Formats: sequence, C-alpha cells, structure tokens
Amino acid sequence: MPAICYDFGPAVTAFSTDCGMDFSSQQACSGGQDFSVLQREALVSLLGPGAASSMVFPRQVHGNSVWQVTREQAGQCGMVEADAVVTDVKGLPVAIRTADCLPLLLCDVRRGVVAAVHAGWRGTKAQIALRTLEILLRDYHCEFHDIRAVIGPCIRMNNYQVSQDFCNFFPEDVFIMSDGWHFDLAGANTRQLLSAGFFQENITDCGRCTFAEKEFFFSYRRQGDQAGRLLHAIAVR
Repeated sequence: MPAICYDFGPAVTAFSTDCGMDFSSQQACSGGQDFSVLQREALVSLLGPGAASSMVFPRQVHGNSVWQVTREQAGQCGMVEADAVVTDVKGLPVAIRTADCLPLLLCDVRRGVVAAVHAGWRGTKAQIALRTLEILLRDYHCEFHDIRAVIGPCIRMNNYQVSQDFCNFFPEDVFIMSDGWHFDLAGANTRQLLSAGFFQENITDCGRCTFAEKEFFFSYRRQGDQAGRLLHAIAVR
C-alpha cells in the first residue's frame, strides 16, 4: 500500500499511500474509523494493530489551525477542524489526506514529537507549516537541530498553473512559463521553513508529482471530484 516510506530513524514509522487505496470516504464514527477491511489490514501491517486503530486525522478546511492530540483523542478522525495534527503520544499515528495539496511530515527525533501538515495554496498562504513549527518549539520544547521534515507527493510547479493574482500572495514562488503563471507549492513551504530557522539539511523532499504520476497518485486537478485521497501518516513506535 505505501507508495513511499520515509526514514526518520528506527523508532518512527512514516509513509504516504498510493492510489491503490482511496482514503477519501472515511467518516468519523463514535468508535473510531470507518476503514474497509483491506485498509485496516494494510494499516495494521504498517503500524501494528494498536496504532492502526488509534490513528487521528482532522477535518481539513484549508486553514492554519493545529490540533494538538492527547492520548484520550486516539481514534478520533474528522472530529476537529484543522490542517495539521501534532502529538507527543508514543504509538499514536497522526495523519492527513491529500489529492494535490502538499503533505508535510515532521518529527523531533529526540523527543518523539510528530506532526502531519496539510498545505494547499490557502494553507500555505496562511502559513500552516510555520504555525505547526511554532507549536513544536513553544509547546513541546523542540529544537531545530532535532526536527526532521519530509515533503511528500504533491502537485509540482510544472503542472500547477495559476492566475497572475498568485504573484500577490507568493511573490517569490510564482514563475512565468511558456503557458502562463505557475506556483511552486513545495518551494513555498520549504522557503517558509527556512525563513524560520529550519536547517536545510533536515528537509527531505520526495520530489514526486501527484498530477504527473497518474499511475501512482490521485490528483484533484487531473480528476476533479472523482479524485480519491492519499493518506500520509507518522507515528513514533
């Protein structure tokens, strides 16, 4: 199931799924998640039975709210409006879902704090990555040299044509190409992290494009309302 597994060290599990499984239809329910049997089996194989059943992901609204998850909130999916999830609870996976937007996974490898961030253009404009980083530093006492970041598959600049108005929002991240203006979503989020003091060597970008790689990924821009959703999760074992 995972298109990509990310290396944050032996104590951390982090991955992005591919279009072999669609995570768009999961709804919050009183007992946890409404996953299919195959989805549950796949998540258990990656996370273990306890962690798979306790996964948390938010009801994403393209903003900059960050949900700080406690042990008591295990298994709550879609219960809180937010576009990033943070926890320091061992064995509790946090996740977000995308279909072109940028998934950012963060981990303080010394303190065992993890975060999953959903950054579309609106969230990027609202600086959701910086908001999440601020909470890691302030509330969990993380330090820059301990935090690793991974940018997962998202729509890349060559395929992300936008209106010229985007130049007003992202003057450093919109470029003119032969067919018009294009937005560098991954570049914008990387630049925001670096501007806050993040170490360049601690950022890994997988470089994959959801729009271009139709055999691997869902893409809202390519498929419209028929697009499924990829799941991006991280947990300290």
